[in-house]
Amino acid sequence: MHFNTGAIKFQTKESVDLVTQTINIGVPGSSGWHSHPGVVLVTVKTGSVVRYDEHCAATVYTADTPNSAFVESGDHAGLVRNESGTPAVVYVTFVVPAGTTALRIDKANPGCPQN
Repeated sequence: MHFNTGAIKFQTKESVDLVTQTINIGVPGSSGWHSHPGVVLVTVKTGSVVRYDEHCAATVYTADTPNSAFVESGDHAGLVRNESGTPAVVYVTFVVPAGTTALRIDKANPGCPQN
């Protein structure tokens, strides 16, 4: 794939599959520590979530704000949790090598207090 339009460039080296999911994260739901085999685009539709990286750094993402989307990629562990008092809904688009069957890879907690 190769698209270049205005300020956006999207390119892959080989064939990819695009998979979309709507994920409901209850209170106090968690994704568990994980990584992905490709690139994952996440948009918070309702509520808010906190994303923790492998260094235990937290970033809050809230629906309907400029900070409502994030990208996950690479082999580093990450965790997404709903630490609010209301359910959250996220839209997830996976861009993975063609034929990929496992969209996530479970990881051990890298030593963070969050589970």
